[in-house]
Amino acid sequence: MPSLLVRANAPLTAEEQLVLETFANAEADGVWHLARDKTLAAIESGHKADDLRAFLGARDEQPLPELVDGFLRNVECGAQAIKLRGTALLFECVDQKVADRLAADQRTSKLCLQAGKKHLVVRSKAAAAFRKAVRAIGYGMLRD
Repeated sequence: MPSLLVRANAPLTAEEQLVLETFANAEADGVWHLARDKTLAAIESGHKADDLRAFLGARDEQPLPELVDGFLRNVECGAQAIKLRGTALLFECVDQKVADRLAADQRTSKLCLQAGKKHLVVRSKAAAAFRKAVRAIGYGMLRD
């Protein structure tokens, strides 16, 4: 339905219910509401919006409503907007002057990004090199 409601006109198999529960919240007996958060989570974990389109299309004589198709397109775009590229460490400097210096220094600038006034972000795999470069500049790092 254009309202993002999915209504089953016949009893569903356990597999069909599982498909709907992956993308939608149960509203009432035989009625589900497509949910952005569930659909995002499903796509993030490898499910395809096209599979849901095919699932719905195979069970209804009418074409998928434009609002539902648009919802799925928007969620697909949103699910691909950010990619995890590794882990990082957040370092807090004693003041902005130190953070600015480390973010600009030739030895450390390629290893960190400034995040705010006093914080630097360093990829976990570059942490040892960053510590070594920081010491070469004349600073030390206490461990919590």
